Formats: sequence, C-alpha cells, structure tokens
Amino acid sequence: MDSIEAAAGAVLRNAPQFSSVETATIVMTAATIVLGAVALLIAVVALFGATYVTRKAARQAEMVAEKALGSAVRAYLDGPEFQARMAALIDRGIAGVASANVVAAEEQRPGAPGPQETTSDD
Repeated sequence: MDSIEAAAGAVLRNAPQFSSVETATIVMTAATIVLGAVALLIAVVALFGATYVTRKAARQAEMVAEKALGSAVRAYLDGPEFQARMAALIDRGIAGVASANVVAAEEQRPGAPGPQETTSDD
C-alpha cells in the first residue's frame, strides 16, 4: 500500500502544475468538444427521425385514404342513384340490342331489299 502512495506522490510531484486560467481553458475546451459531439448526435438522430416520421405518416395516410375510398365507393355503388343509372343503361342497352336484332332479321328475309348504298358527289 505504501508503494502505491509513493508512486502516486511521485506522479503528482512530476505533473505539470496549471494555473486557474489554464485549468478553466482546458475544462471549457473539453466541454466544447463534448457539446459538439452531443449536437452532432442530436443532428443525426433528428435527420433519421424526421425521415422515419415522414415515411410512417405517408404510409398511414395511404392506409386511411384506401379505407375511406373503399367505403365511399361501396356506399356509392350500393346507393339508389347509381342503381337507377345502371338500370336505365341496362334497359337502354337491351332496347338497342333488340332493335338491332329486328333490323338484322328484316335484312335476312328473302325478297327484302339489301342495304342501301350511298354515293356522294364530293
């Protein structure tokens, strides 16, 4: 134990002695380096954090929009306005097909005049 105390005493006797101004300068420099490292760490965390938050928010917005759009489309398709429109279009389509079939059947009848050819003087 005495040898440790003797070695410590020898180190302290041979250590350079700093004035209070020099000690304050060393402490302030060390504090500046530590604060710079902390600021750099905060900047890196902020950069990656902002990127993560942006991606997460975009993903969440897409999910919410997809759900809202799906329910809005379902509500529209099941609604009376769309059903009435579809019924009218179907009725009109069936009527058009029926009239086309009548015209085609008349053209195929024996002795019926063929399709009229038109000429233009242009």
